[in-house]
Amino acid sequence: MTQELLQNKLVPWHEIVLAPEKDQILKKYGLSQDRLPQLLRDDPIVQALEANRGDLIRIIRNSPTAGMSTYYRIVE
Repeated sequence: MTQELLQNKLVPWHEIVLAPEKDQILKKYGLSQDRLPQLLRDDPIVQALEANRGDLIRIIRNSPTAGMSTYYRIVE
């Protein structure tokens, strides 16, 4: 089920951001973890990625106007 979820064409690309890059992203946007939108630990995509609480997830979506849009969520 998890591989099917990650390969579904309707699900945008999700990936866990590693610690050094996570710090750079938070600094770049002047954010703290508690200011980011959240993904719950029981979310199917979080389970498929085997993400843990505090992990930063990068979501890349196709956009008709911007081409590609990047979003960030924190696992709670």
